[in-house]
Amino acid sequence: MKNLNESLEAGKQLINKNIDEALILFENLNKKNPNTEEVLFELGKIYYIKQNFLKSETILKQINNKNNYNLSLLLAKVYKALNKNFSSLKNFLTLYKQSKNIEIEEEIVNLFLTNKQDYLAIKFLLKYNKENNNLNNILKIYINNITKKVANNKFEAVKKEIIKAMELLDNHTCDNEYLKEKNILLNEYEIGNKKVILKSKPRYLTVTLTNKCILKCRMCKTVKLKYDFILSESYFNEIKRLIPYLQRIVWLGGEVFLYNRFFELFDISNLYRVKQNIATNGLLLNKNNIKKLLESYDLELNLSIDSLTKSTYEKIRVGAKFENLINNIELLNSLIRDKKNIRLYINVVVSEWNMEENFINYIDFCKKYNVKQIYFTLDMHEINNMKIIDNFNIKYRKILEKEFNNLNINVVFLIPFSNVYSIENKINLKQFCLQPWKSMMIDCSTIRFTDLCSEIGKMEKDSLENIWNCQKSIDLRNQILIYQNTKCGNICKNNNLDFQRFKM
Repeated sequence: MKNLNESLEAGKQLINKNIDEALILFENLNKKNPNTEEVLFELGKIYYIKQNFLKSETILKQINNKNNYNLSLLLAKVYKALNKNFSSLKNFLTLYKQSKNIEIEEEIVNLFLTNKQDYLAIKFLLKYNKENNNLNNILKIYINNITKKVANNKFEAVKKEIIKAMELLDNHTCDNEYLKEKNILLNEYEIGNKKVILKSKPRYLTVTLTNKCILKCRMCKTVKLKYDFILSESYFNEIKRLIPYLQRIVWLGGEVFLYNRFFELFDISNLYRVKQNIATNGLLLNKNNIKKLLESYDLELNLSIDSLTKSTYEKIRVGAKFENLINNIELLNSLIRDKKNIRLYINVVVSEWNMEENFINYIDFCKKYNVKQIYFTLDMHEINNMKIIDNFNIKYRKILEKEFNNLNINVVFLIPFSNVYSIENKINLKQFCLQPWKSMMIDCSTIRFTDLCSEIGKMEKDSLENIWNCQKSIDLRNQILIYQNTKCGNICKNNNLDFQRFKM
């Protein structure tokens, strides 16, 4: 026995030095000492290392000791390598009950995901480890797949899945946990059942914080108001209560950074993992507030740049200095480089003031400054100006779409199509617009579902919660359901925006 133990120790040392010599040694030991647990285990381990998984399985299964933790662990890995996922999972689950090892936990979750059993992966983590870093991401992907099917009119195919997921969260979480995920599932269930009075809360919120600004942009109606607007205390508090339920929030001005309680709302949104979009002219960016922005959970910083020509830019953005903008973008790029939680977007408003702009120049500009997405939107005062619309569509639209796609930069056109511009992906007239079920917008005087929707409430007249299910909201939802969207804006009714407008 002494010689066997010495040989075992020598063999174990040899595995890391010369695997082939170790194999010969343990094969000889197995012949001399058949059915010895320690020898069989090391021999099975060697064949596993050499990726002869069938041989490893055959040897390890000769060991009859269900209490051997290391044996069960190795067998689980062998089964996984052989794609015997059920056997592997069974072993890992047994081991996890003995020792809640994080590596075994990851193996179990990965096996569930490999077999497209996301629901079981979520259920396992909710039951045993809600602090697992992967849980939120797995849950997000799982729910996103459900929402895509509902949007594609496949609600009946996922109806039971939604109910099952809702019950899972109710059974394994506290009332104040996973409010966002519970709200999404409830909202999708209500959309699928064509409910017009909603128990679910808005998932997307657009908030005008103030009309204060350092500029007097020619097309901006907000700063031209005859009164100073600042978000009221009551709406501030109501937004705070809504944030845990939100997927995305857009902050608008005036200038967002002139609202002195902005970073309070920003921090709460980060705490609840809300994707944020800040619309800004970029001129108030500095080292301090950029570093604060770097603390975001997920941020789109959307700079308004209507021209890359100094004279035109300063003519439109009255009070701005083009050099200051570029300096701030340079600073921003130096600080956010390689940061995945913050992305630079650009918004270009096409109007009479820049219709002579060579919009092709934005391609190199976006490439230089690592811009991830660019919007080309129409000044709403020019909605019927076919000269501007045709000029942009004919000269630039196809080229911009092609070149930005080649650069993997997302380009969004919020400009109507025109008769001279042929495109196939126009919205189907019976496209089911989901905005009145998902989103709400607060501007300086009214509450809407989106900026293109008709008014559903007046500022300060009622709470956001009441407006969400007021009679105007119910009527609009009903009209969309029967495709008699008489209260929808002409730009939507006339079917002249691309489908990007309805994505969230």
